[in-house]
Amino acid sequence: MTEEKSAVALELDKVLTAASGYCHDAAASRAMLALRPAESYEKARELLEETFEADIILHEFVTSPDFAQGDITECLEKAEKLSTLTAMQVRKVGLAMRTARLCRTAICAIDDGRIAHIRNISAEISVDTALEGRILESVTQEGELSDDASGELRRLRSAVKSAGAAVRSRLNAYLSGPESKFLMDNLVTMREGRYVLPVKAECRSSVPGLLHDRSASGSTVYIEPYAVVEMNNEIRALKAEEQAECERILQGFTFDISGVCGHIRNSCAIVTRLDCIFARARYARDIKAVMPVYSDDGVVDIIRGRHPLIDRKKVVPVSVKLGDEYSVIIISGPNTGGKTVTLKLCGLFALMSACGLFLPCEEGSRMSYFSAVYSDIGDDQSIELALSTFSSHVVNVARILKNADGKSLVLLDELGAGTDPAEGSALAVACVEKLLEKGCRCIVTSHFDELKSFSSHTKGVINASMDFDPNTFAPTYKLLMGVAGSSNALEIASRFGMPRDVVNRAHELIAPEKRELSRLITGAEVALRNAQAERDRAAEEEKLAREELEKASRLREQAEEVKDRLEEKMRRGYRELLSDYVEDAEELVEQIKQKVKEGDERALFEARRLKNKLAERAGELPSRTGAVKQEGEIEEGDTVYVKSLGKKAIVLGRNKKGEYTVKAGILTTIVPAADVYKTQGEKSADKTPPRKTSQYFARPDVRSELDVRGQTCEEAVYNTDIYIDNAAMAGLHEVRIIHGKGSGALRSALREMLKTHPRVISFRTGKYGEGDDGVTIAEIK
Repeated sequence: MTEEKSAVALELDKVLTAASGYCHDAAASRAMLALRPAESYEKARELLEETFEADIILHEFVTSPDFAQGDITECLEKAEKLSTLTAMQVRKVGLAMRTARLCRTAICAIDDGRIAHIRNISAEISVDTALEGRILESVTQEGELSDDASGELRRLRSAVKSAGAAVRSRLNAYLSGPESKFLMDNLVTMREGRYVLPVKAECRSSVPGLLHDRSASGSTVYIEPYAVVEMNNEIRALKAEEQAECERILQGFTFDISGVCGHIRNSCAIVTRLDCIFARARYARDIKAVMPVYSDDGVVDIIRGRHPLIDRKKVVPVSVKLGDEYSVIIISGPNTGGKTVTLKLCGLFALMSACGLFLPCEEGSRMSYFSAVYSDIGDDQSIELALSTFSSHVVNVARILKNADGKSLVLLDELGAGTDPAEGSALAVACVEKLLEKGCRCIVTSHFDELKSFSSHTKGVINASMDFDPNTFAPTYKLLMGVAGSSNALEIASRFGMPRDVVNRAHELIAPEKRELSRLITGAEVALRNAQAERDRAAEEEKLAREELEKASRLREQAEEVKDRLEEKMRRGYRELLSDYVEDAEELVEQIKQKVKEGDERALFEARRLKNKLAERAGELPSRTGAVKQEGEIEEGDTVYVKSLGKKAIVLGRNKKGEYTVKAGILTTIVPAADVYKTQGEKSADKTPPRKTSQYFARPDVRSELDVRGQTCEEAVYNTDIYIDNAAMAGLHEVRIIHGKGSGALRSALREMLKTHPRVISFRTGKYGEGDDGVTIAEIK
């Protein structure tokens, strides 16, 4: 198991914090922050596959369920004790139940074998539509019981209103009668739940009744006339009955919820899990991460990996191979050259993949599962280098040598540093030998020549170096495999302002054999750098050639397709065939009208859409309409055929833009001139024909709001289009479309449709109290 200290040193907590920002619900954010590497290869692979499936759902099926369910822990605990819930607590439970049901519906509606695992998870969500429906119908958004909560509650509230109206009517007689001169204000008010009159203090005896209160100044007293005492008593009794009925209803809901607390709690946990999974997928897209080729064979092949915590505009991609031909990498090179960043990158990638997080690298990268990742990277070192005492290093390394095994990844920064170089280098070599003997995968950074030499003649160990500009000695942060690196301490010292005579003297003090070794290492670095540059250049040229070849192949295929289509059109008489299709579509409309009367509006919508689409592709209107393009001859009052509406209309006028105002049945709209065709031989006797309501879409029972949460973008756009037509035919002028907040994809898709819908005058985001960003208010005609 990976030590928490190593996870912190590798900054896994910072990555999880970034990923938690993509969760919808606070519970999921907490779960993401608590995420730790899986304890087995099978579990880690399962987590990665979950992320992969969520990515498919989000981007191939454009489905983004809303996982915001709120915290109902206290509500469930209270219900289990049969302690009566408040109306708002009952509603919170109902909303959580709805969120879970919609998540299950949205995911299980996708029939694709590639998302079998997430479908199975979602299928475990418990659904109680009856209880959920009763709760949401009985409790308002403000947390009050609605009149629909029970027939008795409706009756009592109606009785209270009637009794109140009777009292006010009786007291209004005082306002207009001879007693009005004794009143401070010409109004009826309430004190202690009873209707009273504001009487001038000096006229108190002139209005017989019960004194309830007086103003702060003492100039006004509030009197309940004897004439309404019994009426007020009746109201108070009715309100007491109302309160008792509310208590009975809430107790009933509490009891019902207590019986399914376990199922609700389990469903909430599943929604939280799904929220985390989808957050991992969204985070992966944002950092341009991919699913690695995952195994447990200890082989790592990171292709152009990017540290997720470094600004993507500044980060330099690094490629690292480990575990195939060699088990240990010794990275050397100048300080501030990127050795520690590379070390951390490898460890962080191992931890991220074990948490189900994709890796920001190129497709085809390989990552292995490690049962433990050990690191010694100083005292809470960040990306910038920080030093640690020799003793703390020794303690850490000793523990690692004791616990690491063949399934471990070991990361050691500046092994053996902080003490006598001769002893430190000997200790470093001995430690690497021990790790090699244990079969660990290991990456070590060091400046010791002894360690570089050990690597060059030991099987399973390879040197690597951090590249630098040979002219300025500035780091490039690229890793060169197969060659040891020079520390370039004297050149770097000179670049940072060290006096030249001091640097020259330092060169003189270096032993001749050391200078020769440094020269050979530098030469090898230059040769490798040149070879790497040539290889990169060749790879880039190969990539460009492959892209050009693929482009040419696509163009050839497209040309063949166009040729085939043209030949097919010519052979079969394309225009005549499509006109026949239009006629067939119209016959289909006639055939399914009866179904529409029974509620099957989807069929009619599809038939009309098909007819218009085919008519447009035919390039002309069906001949049966007798419509021809005679734009210059179209006048006010003419009967025309409007292609976008698929029906005849009367021309009411034309604006400065050349657009026509037309009336088709009860629909009056503006259409472009290109859509209007004059119908031969027809002239309207009346510019405003009799109003005739559509018998197919008019629905008197249309509600003023539509809830499309949980639906795909395509389903929501489709259903909203039909709903707006029905609402307009029913005489509604403003509708409320509930789409939820989520990622915003559903809201954007709906608003793009609303922009072009002929019945929509305008639309806006919901205000506070209307649903905020979770709803869109549309004005229709």
